[in-house]
Amino acid sequence: MRKIIFRGKQIGTGTWIHGYLFRIWERAYILWGTCNDIPCKIEVEPETVCQCTGLRDKNGREIYEADIFVMDDPEIKHTVEWNDTGFMGKQQGTYGSYVGLSHWKDKIVVIGNIHDN
Repeated sequence: MRKIIFRGKQIGTGTWIHGYLFRIWERAYILWGTCNDIPCKIEVEPETVCQCTGLRDKNGREIYEADIFVMDDPEIKHTVEWNDTGFMGKQQGTYGSYVGLSHWKDKIVVIGNIHDN
């Protein structure tokens, strides 16, 4: 069974926190461990929460939703999005041009994400 991991930017510091997602009302928290059997959570900016795809790029970096990546041509950038068939890479600046992440993962290089770049 694969782990479903998320990341989000900590409110106030902008530090990326990785772990399990917990939402209550409009707030989002990342649970990252336990302290004395009590879950440790950090509040994150809800609009920055992204799910891990379960894949790694050719350099071993985890690929998350909202990541920006390149393949063979460094001028052509793609953004990781979720659609009805799963996580896909949508070419920036075009309409409807998608690539399958699983098929191309050995050529993908993550260069940033939409929240930082």
